[in-house]
Amino acid sequence: MSDQPLLTDLQTSDITLMGKTYYILSQTASGANVQLTLLDSAEDSLLSEGETATVSGKTVSIEFIGSAQVKLSVDGEVTNSLDAGETYKLSDGSYVGIKEILFTSKESSVSKVEFSIGSGKLRLSNATDVQMNDDTISGLAVTIVNTTKLESIEIVWEADDDLFVTEDSTITMPGFEAVKLSFGGLSYPAEETIEVKQGGDTYLVLENFPLKDGMVDINLIYGVATNKTFNGLGKDSNNKLVTAEESGNMTLTYDKDTDDYFIASWSDGSDAESYLMRFTNFVTESSIDKADLQYYKAGVWTTKKSGTKNSDTISIGSVDLKIYNVTNSENSVVLGNNSKNTNFYTLYSKEGLTVYLPWINSTAVDISQVTGSVLYTTDALACAAVNDTKRGMLYTGILTYNTTATSITTTTGCPSFVLTTVEEDKNENKGSSATPGDTINITLGWDGSTIAEAEVSSIATTDTDATSTEILDTDVWRDFTYTALATEILFNKPSSGQKSVKLMYHGSEVAASVFITSPDVSLSTTTTGGATSLGDVLVKDTEVSSVSSKNLVIVGGSCINSAAATALGGSFCGASFTEATGV
Repeated sequence: MSDQPLLTDLQTSDITLMGKTYYILSQTASGANVQLTLLDSAEDSLLSEGETATVSGKTVSIEFIGSAQVKLSVDGEVTNSLDAGETYKLSDGSYVGIKEILFTSKESSVSKVEFSIGSGKLRLSNATDVQMNDDTISGLAVTIVNTTKLESIEIVWEADDDLFVTEDSTITMPGFEAVKLSFGGLSYPAEETIEVKQGGDTYLVLENFPLKDGMVDINLIYGVATNKTFNGLGKDSNNKLVTAEESGNMTLTYDKDTDDYFIASWSDGSDAESYLMRFTNFVTESSIDKADLQYYKAGVWTTKKSGTKNSDTISIGSVDLKIYNVTNSENSVVLGNNSKNTNFYTLYSKEGLTVYLPWINSTAVDISQVTGSVLYTTDALACAAVNDTKRGMLYTGILTYNTTATSITTTTGCPSFVLTTVEEDKNENKGSSATPGDTINITLGWDGSTIAEAEVSSIATTDTDATSTEILDTDVWRDFTYTALATEILFNKPSSGQKSVKLMYHGSEVAASVFITSPDVSLSTTTTGGATSLGDVLVKDTEVSSVSSKNLVIVGGSCINSAAATALGGSFCGASFTEATGV
């Protein structure tokens, strides 16, 4: 309160709270325990004895009036005898409250009563919930600070767990009904689909993966159904995906006889791009072995450089490659990264999602890399990252503890593999950012069929803050990352068939269209990117009578706008407008 009144001066006065005016029927105070009883004075009247008035659509007359009490007849319903400051609940749920009784015993004078009819009465008590019409409104708490004067009234609305807003539902502050929260949906800056699913019985694929230069299926990992283990990258042993281990000077060997393609990527932490590439047309010319380097663009293989030979350096976009050895007799090429920002183990979508690809490590795991006293099963380290939280590694000779930790078992292949994806941060920095978005781990495994088939076994995020929920009876379970990018996770778990997952990735910060308004404002959805706007709040001057109870902003001078003319007291134009307004 900028003008702090004495508590004793409040009774019989008006107070404005949350945009509405209330009549203070009574006040009490005992130390910090302050209590105010308010009447929602939607409409009040001063009624003389013997007269009839229409208040809030009700016909009211004085049934009896005395020096301290009055009875009113409201639409034929007679109230109890009421003192000043008391209320009576009418049969329709509204309240009539007596503000002041102006009684006179002189025959020449007329007694009067000042009263109000409103939706109800409010009781505000310090450190307790608001009471409306004698019912407590849970979650609407009041704090009244009163020392020598009334300093402040604070009302805190704490929503229940089951109170929420959607595009189709709003919530209004209980009791006061002065504030409405509306949700117009999310505004997505972009959207691309990252889908991991079964490509065939024994392999999994990134289907229609959105590269910079178009969509493409990328075969990820294959295995042996009878062993329920993954043994290599790509579709099968004759159609491989080639990746390389992270190192300062990475090299990759591409063999056309067994390899389909490899990934070459570049990122400086802010921008990133990836290309699906291969070598073809191996020849020997003038004793020099050569091959054509191609990349996948807009649905077709496109030649980047014909006749690639030893020591060539090749740039595609920002990716920088060096050719070390082309061997025609073996249809193979050894190549490396020619810049520190180029690698062969990371995949970036067009909008910037980071996918850490597996890479083959044929060396058995050293026991010294297994720390702690945890007992491991023979599958515990399978396809798990050792000393690396970002990528999984695929082992062809895994050394693991057994369940008793008394012996060592060597296994070939991996029962499961965790494909790690990482969102950008809200500023579109990539996975190497110091504060990246959520990490979404996609576990690739096998189903429970008699002859096992490859599938997506499970989904997990680093921020385990949401619970996936089935969309109706579709077998599709929906979840979102709790981050600025709000990646949508759709995990398809059919009762028969193999599980798969779609990530609906948005590329940058997602905005929620949330509005805090008065209850009479509505929202309407637009067709521009899911954005929302206020509903139609414009009226012409000829339609002003339809919004006579609203506050208006008048646009247009009094010369052309009749509402402005009414406000200014005349349809002034030109110099007369300036004279009338000083504008």
